[in-house]
Amino acid sequence: GLRHTENLVREMLAFSRGGNLSTTPMSLTDAVDIAFDGLAPRLRQLDATVERDLQALRDVRMLGNLDALAGAVRNLIDNALDHAGQGARIAVRGDLDHQGDICLVVEDDGPGIDHALLTRIFDPFFTTRDRGTGLGLAVVQAVVLEHGGLVSAGRSTLGGGRLELHLPVMADPDHASGGTAIQHARNPQS
Repeated sequence: GLRHTENLVREMLAFSRGGNLSTTPMSLTDAVDIAFDGLAPRLRQLDATVERDLQALRDVRMLGNLDALAGAVRNLIDNALDHAGQGARIAVRGDLDHQGDICLVVEDDGPGIDHALLTRIFDPFFTTRDRGTGLGLAVVQAVVLEHGGLVSAGRSTLGGGRLELHLPVMADPDHASGGTAIQHARNPQS
């Protein structure tokens, strides 16, 4: 119960803060590593099998807020664990998409996302779980949009849910300066 309350407060604060994230040059793989470190006890408890393939992103840099992105990735993995349950299979893969942007995919072998709910899963306070807050995916979307990216959901190759993030790479690391605020966002519907 305490962990649930702590997560609820953290998610509400992240959602309410909104924009003006300070950013620095970073690798999204660092955010994924931090997310997995925080979820290690839960992954063991659920006896989850995790496939991680981030090799294509190891040397890719972006301007981002490490804490915010680690929290967003953690929410995606946590959400996958909630739906897939005991013995879950989770896959986290990263590559560059056809536009040269970072693409991170989190998939699970749970029951999947009902097609009728796809348009609502990023709405704040919308949840299908009894103890869910409905903030996890709303926070993910807010963080991704704040980083100029987009997020989408669909059916996993593992049979469950699939959430996909697209984030811009750092155009010119020689001219990037830390501590700037990101002021652009792509339309998640595009």
